Amino acid sequence: MQEAFRRAVRYGAAIHYDTRTQSPYYRYTDERGRMHEVWFEDARSAQAKFDLVKSYRLRGLSYWVLGYPFPQNWRPLEDNFRIRKLT
Repeated sequence: MQEAFRRAVRYGAAIHYDTRTQSPYYRYTDERGRMHEVWFEDARSAQAKFDLVKSYRLRGLSYWVLGYPFPQNWRPLEDNFRIRKLT
């Protein structure tokens, strides 16, 4: 997530929020003239997914992100759910 923000700033890309998918995204053109589209998570999109879990009264959720820390996620996660770490 942090890299997504850094890249948006680097290329001067405006970050948009898609209300249908509840996710932020942006488009940019790199130094070689190639177009890119980047979709990522932020606290708002994570909260939308947490709200969906609660609206369906699911008994839990699980997810992972390989190699990308998302520290902004922990506070909303703790505010919405009782956290149990399973090993």
